Amino acid sequence: MKFINISVLVIVALFSIGASNSTTQNNSDIEDRLDSIETVSYHFDCDFWEYDTEGVYDNSWSTRSLFPYDHEELSFNEFTILKLDTSNSSTYYPVKNTLYSPFKSRGKTRWHNGLDIKLKTGDKVTAAFDGVVRYSGYNDGGFGNLIIIRHTNGLETYYAHLSRRKVSVNDTIKAGQTIGLGGSTGRSNGPHLHFEVRLEDQPINPAVIFDTETYELKTDIITLCPEIFAPGKGTNV
Repeated sequence: MKFINISVLVIVALFSIGASNSTTQNNSDIEDRLDSIETVSYHFDCDFWEYDTEGVYDNSWSTRSLFPYDHEELSFNEFTILKLDTSNSSTYYPVKNTLYSPFKSRGKTRWHNGLDIKLKTGDKVTAAFDGVVRYSGYNDGGFGNLIIIRHTNGLETYYAHLSRRKVSVNDTIKAGQTIGLGGSTGRSNGPHLHFEVRLEDQPINPAVIFDTETYELKTDIITLCPEIFAPGKGTNV
């Protein structure tokens, strides 16, 4: 890692909330908290970490494991920034269609770690950013046909329930490239894409990065504060 002094657009949390005593209240509080995260301009006179991408395609690289990072501590904290690749418009929402299930709690113990996006079986699913395919296979744990791409900045994107996979492990992928076809494989009640964004296996709310109505990027740089992750994730505490 290295220190940098920057004046940038960052994702910041305007406030945080305590744990809830009920699922309903928890969902409401989490949604309010995520709604409070805005892209704003700040000038920083302090040092921030830039996420270390050295060895991004070597460290914890597995073509068999869905979640390959095996360590007690994360290599980032709330003072770490991560850049998104926007060169040559190289960012693409995987399926430009209606969101019907957001990043939120499902029941008392289960958290929905991504977005469910409507599609028809056979619709094209595209890669969000440039990267390399780390996993392409059928997952019996619920994802069905699944593709995982690791990107140049360390993020990984997951594309689940596909009817067909059109890429193989270690393939180099360009943003906007068709990587598979939509379907309803695995634990699915109908055709849709389950789309996740993770960093070191920690699930990030994709809606912090993408506008789910316009399908555009919200920002080109984010701070890795706990508020953008699933509850209890993205922190060493």
